[in-house]
Order: sequence, then C-alpha cells, then structure tokens
Amino acid sequence: MKNAQTMDKPNVLLVCVDHWGGRLFGRLGHPSILTPSLDQLMASGITFTNAYSTSPVCVPARRDLYTGTVPRTHGVRTQPNEAPIPSGIPSMPQLFRNAGYQAYGVGKLMIYPGRDRMGFDDILINEEGRHMYGVGADDYEMFLTEQG
Repeated sequence: MKNAQTMDKPNVLLVCVDHWGGRLFGRLGHPSILTPSLDQLMASGITFTNAYSTSPVCVPARRDLYTGTVPRTHGVRTQPNEAPIPSGIPSMPQLFRNAGYQAYGVGKLMIYPGRDRMGFDDILINEEGRHMYGVGADDYEMFLTEQG
C-alpha cells in the first residue's frame, strides 16, 4: 500500500532508444509506422520532441543524460569507456531515489562497468552481445543459459 506522500508524486518513465528517429511514431505523424503502446504513453504524459546531445556517440551521450553534465565534467568522451562517475556528481536515478522514487533501469543501459547500477535500485540489462567491449553476459543471456 502506498503512503499519501508517494501517491502525490507523478510516475516517471524515461524511454531511451538507439537508432530510432524521433519522428518514427504514429502519434507524431508518421504515415505508416504503428506504435500504439508508445502513442498511448505519449498521450498521457509529456513528449519531448526536440533534443540535443553534446556527445555524438552513445556511451558518453547516456552519461550526459544520467548525470546532467557534459563529457568534460563526467569524464567519458569515447566508447567503450569504463571511467566511473567522478565523486560529487549525482546521477539522475540516484536523485529520483533521494526523492522517494524507485529507480529501475531496464534494457540497453551501456553503463560502465557493466554491472554498475549508477544509482538505480536494480537493473535488468540486455547489452546485445557486446562481448567485444568486455561486457560479460547480460541478464537475457543468463536467463537463456539457465532455461536451456
């Protein structure tokens, strides 16, 4: 059962994707791509249709998002990069947790080192065979191994 303080807080779902142009949603006017579930989420929340990243590659760009800082501050300019977040820089998931939210990271997080939670309560990762970067088995691969 949720307490009164928790019920007053809005739910937050941040969806990040790789290689998916921002206009490829039915709700944003694409004539043939059907995205009914995402369209419903957009209809009941806030959709940011303009974005800017200081990083042209995904690992530093995700670190920008997770920390609200730029590569010069968070220390990651290339990928792969296993540099930890410098001390004193809070992560977005940790700030949500500090505010009483549960922060759960799911999917292709591209966090280094690979199992670092970066402030999330827990993570469930699917790093899509990124063994070439030294990332061990992800949660989906471990599940498939266990299930046979």
